[in-house]
Amino acid sequence: QIQAIQVDELNLNDNRIAKISEQIRLCPRLKTLRIDRNNLALDAIPAGLLTDSNLSLLSFEGN
Repeated sequence: QIQAIQVDELNLNDNRIAKISEQIRLCPRLKTLRIDRNNLALDAIPAGLLTDSNLSLLSFEGN
């Protein structure tokens, strides 16, 4: 289902998110992911998102 998301940029700032699904790396057009000011620890970001996706910008400030 997540492969159907056809966005270049996803803004999830200020949502109290504590975990990011590894499946988000499967969004084929996603280049920018903004997850500022949530409840994320650095280890909550799946390694596959950084190594096996089309992501070119990850904004992670204030977590």
